Amino acid sequence: GLATLIKAHPNLRFTADLADVAKEIDTVDVIFMCLPTPASELDLSDEKKFLFIAAKNISALLTSRNRSEQKKYVLIVNKSTVPLGTCAKLEQTFTVCGVRNFSVASNPEFLVEGKAVSGSQKPDRVVIGVNSPEAETLLRAVYGNIDPGKIIVVRPTDAEAVKLIANFELYSTVVRTYLVAGRLCETVPGLTFENLIRGVTSDLRIPKWGHYVSLYSGGSCFEKDAKNLLHTLTNAGCDVSTLSFIKSIIEGNDHQLLRFYERAHEVKFS
Repeated sequence: GLATLIKAHPNLRFTADLADVAKEIDTVDVIFMCLPTPASELDLSDEKKFLFIAAKNISALLTSRNRSEQKKYVLIVNKSTVPLGTCAKLEQTFTVCGVRNFSVASNPEFLVEGKAVSGSQKPDRVVIGVNSPEAETLLRAVYGNIDPGKIIVVRPTDAEAVKLIANFELYSTVVRTYLVAGRLCETVPGLTFENLIRGVTSDLRIPKWGHYVSLYSGGSCFEKDAKNLLHTLTNAGCDVSTLSFIKSIIEGNDHQLLRFYERAHEVKFS
């Protein structure tokens, strides 16, 4: 588990004090930004968002490195799930704050809840979004113990989009299953959900993951990221049919929970 790994690596240190970070800033190669990005932030201005507040806080440290000469190149990597174009905005924020000799990369995480350690050690893929060979070299070094064939190198905006679309694919698979297959089995007498899904997922083109009935697709990521995708496409002027489809998935997930309450009420469950 995670505790075992931490104990096995005494070089790891944890702090909540930026003064401790300042002691290492002259020699640091890579800084990872791992901030919460709740859906409630989507309509806020950047200066009120956790990620950009953190960016301004570390800018003061970065501008002072190497006796304020900033001779050493530093790579700042965003791990948070964000609206498209956030890396470009971060780069602009750091530049306005006087940071030099740096670049910003995107490296979204795809860890599964409850499997973070194994997912980190043997990931399905590592997506790195970079704008320069120097940034790519540094991130490849960070992931030096990972099979190079698992590393996908793209532009920062592409990496941001990969995370949003990947989570929407997973989210919509779960929701579609109970919204369509589940409702079909409820509505048409004689159907058995388990038999239906076993037959459907025997097709090698259709994954078994997500094709199960559940109370509700909860957690902190799927719905938040679907709303992020919807917000991004809305601001980009996307067509109504696409926006309506994404909305239907979000609303369908909410409906599944309401349907559960309705059925419990119907059978007088208490």
